[in-house]
Amino acid sequence: MLTELAVVSCCIWGGLLLFRRRFWQAEERLQIEDAVGTPHGGEWPEVVVVIPARDEAEVIGISLPTVLRQDYPGRLRVIVVDDNSRDGTGEAARAAAAGTMTPLEVTSGTALPAGWTGKVWAMAKGLGRADVLAPEARYVLLTDADIAYDPWVVRALVRKAEGEGRHLVSVMALLRCESRWERLLIPAFVFFFQKLYPFAAVNDPRHPAAAAAGGCLLVRRDSLKAVGDFALIRNRLIDDCALARLMKAQGSIWLGLSGAVRSLRAYDSRAALWSMVTRTAFVQLDHRVGQLVGTVLAMILVYLAGPVAVGVGSFTGAWGMAGIGALTWGMMAFVYRPTLAVYRRRWGEGLALPVAAFFYTLMTIDSAFQFWAGRGGAWKGRIQQRPLRLRNDAMRAVAARAQTSFFWAMALLGREKRAAMFAIYAFCRTVDDIADDIADPAERAAGLAWWREEVTRLYEGCSPRHPVAAALATAAGRFGLRRDDCLAVIDGMVMDAQGPVYAPTLAELDLYCDRVASAVGRLSVRVFGLPAAEGESLSHALGRALQVTNILRDIAEDAGRGRLYLPREFLAAHGVAVEAPVAEILRHPALPRVCADLAHLARHHFAEAERILAVCPRGRARPAALMKAVYQRYLRRLEAGGFRVLGPRVRLSGGEKLALVLRHMV
Repeated sequence: MLTELAVVSCCIWGGLLLFRRRFWQAEERLQIEDAVGTPHGGEWPEVVVVIPARDEAEVIGISLPTVLRQDYPGRLRVIVVDDNSRDGTGEAARAAAAGTMTPLEVTSGTALPAGWTGKVWAMAKGLGRADVLAPEARYVLLTDADIAYDPWVVRALVRKAEGEGRHLVSVMALLRCESRWERLLIPAFVFFFQKLYPFAAVNDPRHPAAAAAGGCLLVRRDSLKAVGDFALIRNRLIDDCALARLMKAQGSIWLGLSGAVRSLRAYDSRAALWSMVTRTAFVQLDHRVGQLVGTVLAMILVYLAGPVAVGVGSFTGAWGMAGIGALTWGMMAFVYRPTLAVYRRRWGEGLALPVAAFFYTLMTIDSAFQFWAGRGGAWKGRIQQRPLRLRNDAMRAVAARAQTSFFWAMALLGREKRAAMFAIYAFCRTVDDIADDIADPAERAAGLAWWREEVTRLYEGCSPRHPVAAALATAAGRFGLRRDDCLAVIDGMVMDAQGPVYAPTLAELDLYCDRVASAVGRLSVRVFGLPAAEGESLSHALGRALQVTNILRDIAEDAGRGRLYLPREFLAAHGVAVEAPVAEILRHPALPRVCADLAHLARHHFAEAERILAVCPRGRARPAALMKAVYQRYLRRLEAGGFRVLGPRVRLSGGEKLALVLRHMV
């Protein structure tokens, strides 16, 4: 049995050696050459640095001058947020600024509100001051109080962001690696992080991987504003990776290593490192027991099976077992070498990686026990608030009851993405029901206004007041859903609620389709993980194609509500009086030709969607491709039936939908 486990472990290391973007080579680096020259456009944009600091008097006097003395040609301003420190951090920061020319403000933090983690709240306060002191700043550099910089780093960060069009540029600081425990565990920590988030994948705009290192994050200010600043990640303990996901939903990001960005924080004892790891390890597993068990078993298989096989095989004379174990252990040490080189450690220390992995496994287990005991996320006197665990069943039930094709498309997604899509659907269904099912106009308007306020509150950091809003907030924070797209959906419902839409112009119809369909698409493609540019284009085309097809399917049903979405230009072109009662229009002999014109418009959008899907990553585009296939089949049946609008609504059977799902799973 042990031999077989060693073989599996050996195969895993062979795969890591050859695949997973060769993360182990640690080649993504910020170097001094990146600071040479002027940025794209020729001008150095204004940068404001925000440093949250809680009880950091010991290190801020050393780190802060390295920020204030940056060799940056543009305007630079530094804001230190003293987060209710008890050790004189604010005074130490002011003293450290003596003799420097860079403007510095030390602002005091306020009481931590419910639902926020301490660091994120301090950053939010700093960002608020930045908007007052430097409203024209294009970038915000979020850094920690223990991080020291070489003089050229801000130049390099800005040049990379400007030259490569990055919404976020982050550097994983070189952690201190001097004590015995630091030498054993710090390089391993960096290695594990690179394996979990391969930097080359993070830096690839077409790959969904997103991560950042919280010690050094340069972020576009307008990109932060687009997602409501920190409101969507207000309760995230691993705030850097949460922010990276939000930013990658806006466009490309970059993450790398550099010895020019250094952490001054010392971890001289095992207890200090243990506390650092246990604070977030179980958070990384989403507080799920199944993921904890799987992680522990995987760590044992990947890191311990080889060395154990060497020991057991050597002791028992099972030299085949020992040989396979030695090969596995050797590959492990070889793959670890580049990370050790970053920390100037000898390659032979790579043989101790299984020991480090053993300790990290124990720390992960302890992180779970601390969370269950109510001590999760403990840091400088603060305890992590237990996250609100929302059941996805209610959101799923909304989609299931509607018997929509959307429900079938979600079968192609993983658990987390599926939950987010159910939340989006439940939100859309809820506001649509207000527009469709409430008879009193004043009550309809009030209901939609309430939801507009609720969405606005979510992006301002307020606690949700409705279960659907709570689920939407979770999805927005995880996948970077934009407030404007959520509000656009409500705007589309307002168009229906203010008075029945009746024979709109083509421009009005296009606006309506954008709000009720393409806006939903813009939310969805962020969950799917499609590249930003292709996702926007696909949402535009496919959203309109689906909505126009639905208009053709629902002409009679909409007429019952006094609505007619057929564009007046098409009606007039075929001699149908726009002012005629809707019942008369439905019986007009030219109506099929009007519908044929609208179907032609749908086919145009389907063709454009097909073109865009061809260049999208196939796996991530499957739900969109399935929706396209289902609705194209609807359209073909409408055309084959001669657009008999007074007949039964065109549908697909469950078997037909299942067949399409299976086809798109291949």
